[in-house]
Amino acid sequence: MDLSKSISIDKVESLKPVRPVKGRQTGSGAKHESSDKVTISEKARLVEAARRQVKAMPEVDLDKVAQVKARLKAGTYHVDAEKLAHKILKENFIGQTDPD
Repeated sequence: MDLSKSISIDKVESLKPVRPVKGRQTGSGAKHESSDKVTISEKARLVEAARRQVKAMPEVDLDKVAQVKARLKAGTYHVDAEKLAHKILKENFIGQTDPD
């Protein structure tokens, strides 16, 4: 929002008063007979679903990522294929993971 183009106080004072809308009362005993509706687009629903999924994701340990990158670059990162296969099978078919 560009505030440099906002209305000055002088211009606000010269504005005409707003007329009340028919069928509505102002004050503490106000009636609100409105048929206003809010419709959320499919795109907005998808954005909200994505936001929730991102929020639910675990935080990334950037130090650990940097260590693994360095080990990959140096050629010293080795994966125990049997342990990895076991974890994949356990996660996908049993639905449990090891705490390490």
